[in-house]
Amino acid sequence: MELYWHLPVFAQEAALDFYAGHLNKLYYGNGYEYWQEKFSEWGRWSRAEAEAWQSQQLQSLVELAATRVPYYNKRWRRLDWKSVRSPDDLHVLPLVDKQSLRENAQEFLVKGLNPRSLWVEKTSGSTGTALRIYWPMSMLPKWWAATEVFIRNVAGVAQDMPRATMSGRSIVRGETAKPPYWRFNRRWRQLYLSSYHVSRDTAHSYVQAIRKYGSRWVTGYGSTIAALAECALEKDLSPVPLKAAVVSGDTLLPSQRSSIEQFFQCRCFDAYGQCEGVAAAMECSHGHMHVIPAIGILEILREDGSPCKPGEIGEIVATGLFNDAMPLIRYRLGDYAAFAEVQDCPCGNPQPIITNLEGRVDDYLITSSGRKIGRLAGFRRSPNIHSAQLVQDSFTHAFLLVRPGRNYSSKDALAVRDDIVSRVGDLQIEIVEVTDIPKTPQGKTVSVVRLMDRPDMRPIYEQVLERRQSSLGEKGSECRQDNSSSQATPSLRDMNVVIMTSGHDVTDSRIYSKLACSIAKMQANVTLVGKLEERDPGQVKVLTVPKPSSRLTRFLWQPWRCMWAARRLTADIVHFHDAEMLMTLPLAKLWWWRAKFVYDVHEDFANLMLIRDWLPSWAKPTVRLITNAAEKGLALMADAIVGVTPPLADKFPNRERIVAYNYVARRFFDNAAKLAKEPIKRQFDLVHVGALTLKRAIFLADTMQEFHRLRPNACSLVIGFPPETERILRERVPDGCLLVARTPHEKIAGFLGDAKVGLDVHPWLGPHLEVALPVKVCEYMAAGCAVVSSSMPVLDQLVGKAARDTETIILIDGGCPADYARAAINLIDSIETGANPGSQLRQWALTHMTWENEAAKIAQLYLRLQGNQACAI
Repeated sequence: MELYWHLPVFAQEAALDFYAGHLNKLYYGNGYEYWQEKFSEWGRWSRAEAEAWQSQQLQSLVELAATRVPYYNKRWRRLDWKSVRSPDDLHVLPLVDKQSLRENAQEFLVKGLNPRSLWVEKTSGSTGTALRIYWPMSMLPKWWAATEVFIRNVAGVAQDMPRATMSGRSIVRGETAKPPYWRFNRRWRQLYLSSYHVSRDTAHSYVQAIRKYGSRWVTGYGSTIAALAECALEKDLSPVPLKAAVVSGDTLLPSQRSSIEQFFQCRCFDAYGQCEGVAAAMECSHGHMHVIPAIGILEILREDGSPCKPGEIGEIVATGLFNDAMPLIRYRLGDYAAFAEVQDCPCGNPQPIITNLEGRVDDYLITSSGRKIGRLAGFRRSPNIHSAQLVQDSFTHAFLLVRPGRNYSSKDALAVRDDIVSRVGDLQIEIVEVTDIPKTPQGKTVSVVRLMDRPDMRPIYEQVLERRQSSLGEKGSECRQDNSSSQATPSLRDMNVVIMTSGHDVTDSRIYSKLACSIAKMQANVTLVGKLEERDPGQVKVLTVPKPSSRLTRFLWQPWRCMWAARRLTADIVHFHDAEMLMTLPLAKLWWWRAKFVYDVHEDFANLMLIRDWLPSWAKPTVRLITNAAEKGLALMADAIVGVTPPLADKFPNRERIVAYNYVARRFFDNAAKLAKEPIKRQFDLVHVGALTLKRAIFLADTMQEFHRLRPNACSLVIGFPPETERILRERVPDGCLLVARTPHEKIAGFLGDAKVGLDVHPWLGPHLEVALPVKVCEYMAAGCAVVSSSMPVLDQLVGKAARDTETIILIDGGCPADYARAAINLIDSIETGANPGSQLRQWALTHMTWENEAAKIAQLYLRLQGNQACAI
């Protein structure tokens, strides 16, 4: 799978085609047509004929289990297993639960079989409990023939029809921020749609893909297909008529069925099955779910093991009839259902009907961008975990509750968490070990719980986390509670971290007050290496190097100065903050041979060459190509990548990479709150903060001219511009616009707290902006300013929901100066009529966009690189 992530899209699809060719031989090769014909005949069996065939298969299976399967051989010695002649006799045998299978998987295999010669199915189940199921290779064509006849054909579709699939496959990285969110398998004409990127903003792209590739039916998890349908309906997209939707894997709710059928204009068929392959059922055209007797024997039992009456809900216990390599007899599935009181069906199928199928309800995760992500399958990664559960308490944070199993270690939980993060993207997941996984008030154990919408379950989890905090407290000084953040903070005690920057001043906000100070607060020994032009704040150790005398010196000589200055330091982690530092990486890895190296990608370095005013136009494309190749090639030697946005992180194929947004620290929020005035009393109507190119400076000046023309008595502010743009601004901005050049970052909060609307202009969306997040917008939000900004993909994804929900931020595609001026005036007018849009936006940012959460991600990365388990403090 790691190789797959490193391939371009076309190569990934070629790999899917190649793998499908391999599966085609296994699934639809020798024996498939034989079984397809047999099952077509059996589809016309009466119930008595089906039960007679089941009895015959059951006798052979029980004898095989009793004589050649160690697990049953040990436990059935005193049982009269020979008396089991039909399904009615199964009560003689004991039940088998999933925990027994997990802990004794090899004992369920028939003696003499080599596990390597068998097919392995991995399943998580609704409790997030990992299992490995072994199938004989001969079972594959038999299984897929049964699937074709008893499931697909019932829905009026077939394997050779083009289809779209939305299941748990991770085919696109979780942090991917732009299409395609799919891959196409040409051999099967199967469109794999990512289940983890569905939102209102991406629905149009998904629908376009379904149309483009000619899918005639859709299959997968009902929750994810319904999420796409719901988003498409909310966006008023034109329906996509399909022949059928066949869903399985989770419980199909009535509202989900309605959304699917409304948008795809077809019937939605619900199928029941599991990776164990021991039982299956399929919904007919009249809405009744019929058991498929050829696959297995299905019992529905009370807690005492007695059979339930028709209409009485009980646990499903199944005996598979296909698997003669790993027989599962009277296997407790953990799902619940009832045999229907009325068994006659107009469809003509005489096989038993089940109703009230429960136990597979998965709640959604909801990301800060509005994506709904259900049916996560990450728990499959660790068979040593007894069970696990994701508990989401905010859009950016979730707890992973883990109940350890036999041979468990902390690495098992880390593997699960990393797998989920790779699918979801921007979500901080905190691991919590528990003695038991909490159940819902209805007594069910589910794999995902969203506390934001489940107030009835909050007391349950508060008790669990309180017990955990007490436990941590008893362990002593390794852990402490940080009341400044709602997130758990990892401990980096005695870890030696060296942070190097060749291009920035060491007092740069992200480098010093955010990264270095945050890591130091986690008890790491931090040293910053770089130039120092401002006063040293004294919070972390700094090794200074001379300021470069020219750009050439900065790019070619300054990185070596930094390394020389740091040569005597002891390092566990070396964190590079500029692309040019990468040229020292080969030597640095030899010098600090025990250290792990992190490359912090805070800008699209190569594409920025296209807008550098100091480069001749003819040279820009060539310089871009050279820097892009050098950066990517040297970065491969880094042990991890930290990207400030998902697209920037995605640029690099390194295995270990995270996204740590350059959000505003809580201290900035607090300072802004202390200094901020009431919106109506703020002096400046409009403010712009930050560096500018010459081209953008002209656009900003024109925007200010238009703003003051429309609002003659207004007062505006431009702050923090570089010296090369000062002349243009002073010549072009109107008298009502105050210009303040470079300003210490600690003073910015005061200026913004005196402004009504924050402005950010990037009307020309170059390649470097497609992957960027303007930190000034985050600062505007933190200071309680309403915002007018150019639209950018990452910004749209992060704050698009706030823009829709609160109408406090206006995003403009391209636009002219008049567009920005009018948008700002509209927001100011609302403020003067008593509205307080900035306050709403500030609260939204405080909930979803704080640096402390991002710092915790970096700390967790350090711990993973060092092979340590985080201790929450």
